[in-house]
Amino acid sequence: MNRSWEEGILPQNWKMANVKFLKKAHKLSYNNPSAYRPISLTSVVSKLKERIVLYRIEEYVETNNIIDNEQEGFRQYRSTVNALLSLIQSIYGGFNKKMITLALFIDFEKAYDTDIFQTVLAQKCKFADDATIWHTGEDINILQQDLQTDIDKKGTEYWTTLGSSKTRTSEQAIEGQRLIKQQLEELPPNTTVAFTDGSCMGNPGPCGAGAIIYNNEEEETIQYPVSNRGSILLAELVAIKLVLEKIDNYNYRNVKQLNIYSDSQSAVGIITLNWKSENYHKTIQEIKNRKIKLEQKEGNEQADRLAKAAAKEADNREEMSSITTKQDIKQAARTSVIKKWKTQWESSEVGRRFFNHHPDASKKIKLDFPSKKHFNILNSLRSGYSKLKGYQHFINRHVEDNKCTCGEIESVEHFLLSCDNYSLDREKLRQSIYFKT
Repeated sequence: MNRSWEEGILPQNWKMANVKFLKKAHKLSYNNPSAYRPISLTSVVSKLKERIVLYRIEEYVETNNIIDNEQEGFRQYRSTVNALLSLIQSIYGGFNKKMITLALFIDFEKAYDTDIFQTVLAQKCKFADDATIWHTGEDINILQQDLQTDIDKKGTEYWTTLGSSKTRTSEQAIEGQRLIKQQLEELPPNTTVAFTDGSCMGNPGPCGAGAIIYNNEEEETIQYPVSNRGSILLAELVAIKLVLEKIDNYNYRNVKQLNIYSDSQSAVGIITLNWKSENYHKTIQEIKNRKIKLEQKEGNEQADRLAKAAAKEADNREEMSSITTKQDIKQAARTSVIKKWKTQWESSEVGRRFFNHHPDASKKIKLDFPSKKHFNILNSLRSGYSKLKGYQHFINRHVEDNKCTCGEIESVEHFLLSCDNYSLDREKLRQSIYFKT
């Protein structure tokens, strides 16, 4: 092998392979060679040399991040099982939130199997020939659009490197302004463009709306404090509504087309895709009644500043309308119920053992358990409702006595603190707790 390295020659018998063909499962016909998987049995020394080369290539590729991090196939310690687990986890996560997961499985070799697409196939299949794309959400129509966008790679790609208006750098902000100017120059005559943004200090909290309108060579700004207690969605919707009201003025009657850009996915989805909204129906309907072009796009820097200034103005005003939403009512009801529950829990005469461990009434136990099995064990020990004879004799007449094998009453305290049968386990537990703390 060393001589092969030094001379750069691979012996001919190392190249020879005994090829075995295995049938691929679930094929309708085995008359086509593609229905078989070839297995090449080569020289052991040749395989060893291949393994050495492979390790060097893998180290270089992984160290320099040449392969996309999402690729699972043909990588050490990773396989297509990892991709399946990611997909299954996304499906289960969406299912628990009552959402839909829409997935697309692509075999590039089958999708581009004609001569004209060979160059496309060469680019797509540099490192893999299969791919999976999925999205999870509430509306299947939106998921289909998202999948199509991922496939086509269409849309406003020039916005993808500009970041969010909340986090972008000064260089990104300058580039964003340049692109906005470029887009305005390409618009047809009598087209007005508006960028809207909303800001909320707390959500719910003081909120404000901001917008900037570009009409031919003119530029006009809007800054409006919405409420001293509202949501970010309300601020985003009001910003869109304010633009529509501004367009209704005399100076804008020559507008033939209005393009409004908002960085709020929720607002755009509610207006254009009929996403469900439990609040602000009047404002939403007023916007829907107008013929406009509304798109989601990371907003203008100036619109963001106007919205933040409006939110601060709303915070400083003492007398402003406070909008009560359905979520506010639910939260108030939830708070009231928990308060009554806590009062009853503190004054009750039953469940005092559990009360010693959990004096606060809450929906969730503020502890993390590694598994459901551990949760059940610890919960039974805290409550006393366990399989120990002390409790089983109390509730079941068929249990003859409540004694432990050591002769004492088998209670939770006896089991945890004093039973000689578990002294060794108890000492291990104490040492484990000591070294962890």
